[in-house]
Amino acid sequence: MKDIGGLYPAPVPAEIPSVRNAKLIATTGEKIAASFLQKNGYEILARNYRAGRRGEIDIVARSPEEQIIFVEVKTRTQEAPGITYGIPEIGFEAVDLRKQRKIKLVAQEFGAVESFSCRRWRYDVIVVLLPADDSRKSKEHVTHVENAFT
Repeated sequence: MKDIGGLYPAPVPAEIPSVRNAKLIATTGEKIAASFLQKNGYEILARNYRAGRRGEIDIVARSPEEQIIFVEVKTRTQEAPGITYGIPEIGFEAVDLRKQRKIKLVAQEFGAVESFSCRRWRYDVIVVLLPADDSRKSKEHVTHVENAFT
């Protein structure tokens, strides 16, 4: 490894996920998030709601309190025990101001198209942390933040 002023490049995981694997990971996380919401009394109204080029909302749901919830799901993987390449905080940070604006635009279109009567709505973020391997010894971890942004 070449010395560059005392700094060394960060180690690269042996296997970097392909685009196909990344899509599979994201889809898996969205399924887990939808199941999590349903178990907590939410009704799923739409999944992967797309508004043309404006963007997509991962999940649209109705809360037990009759609020419409627009949910952005971020899925991260734990590559090996003790080494996490996608801790939940990083998932939340991925929903930056630009992403928030896109979600709001798509939410407005959803409201216009579906013409729902509910005036109460909010934006939530769910981060799903998947275990390192497919064994059932470890379970996924779901972190749900209500009113993640306004």
